[in-house]
Amino acid sequence: MKRISEKLTWWLQRNGTISAEDEELYTYGICQLLVDLVDTLSILILALVFGEIVGAVAFLSSFCAMRRYCGGFHANTPCRCYLITIGSAALALWLLHIVELPITMMLGVVILCGLFVGKMAPVQAPNKELDENECVVYRRRAVAMWALTGCLMVLFLFFHLSGPALGIMLSNVLCVMTMGAGMIRLRKEQIL
Repeated sequence: MKRISEKLTWWLQRNGTISAEDEELYTYGICQLLVDLVDTLSILILALVFGEIVGAVAFLSSFCAMRRYCGGFHANTPCRCYLITIGSAALALWLLHIVELPITMMLGVVILCGLFVGKMAPVQAPNKELDENECVVYRRRAVAMWALTGCLMVLFLFFHLSGPALGIMLSNVLCVMTMGAGMIRLRKEQIL
């Protein structure tokens, strides 16, 4: 990915679209965009395999909206990040395919996730520390994203669309799990 982004950046600079001093920034941004694109396409291919496109879109949209502000575990390498992301998504899509839960259970799980998010977000990564003001802003946004996705889940349930509703519930669970894993990692690093 880095080589592709470097070549694209070089091409943009050569054509006068960007300046030489912005080259590093654009290389990083293009690389991140390509990584996100590969992750998303991989998950959508898995969704086709499981026959769960609508649930996968609900899962992915909800997870991305919440994860951005909740924080949590970050893998050390892009390859490890990809494998964890795709493994988690595959598990979620498999569960979407085989599990049917009562409405009350889905609502209960999402409410519990919201309580956790409201209390613990954001979970910082060792390489990205937030100041006190940023923590307040990120917590508010995390709770807002949780509330928004929760309302969408209720709307899906109202229209008897259990697949997307379950996708949102699973995204809440995965977000809380990544927060928990990030907290464990932070504690281990503080002990060492």
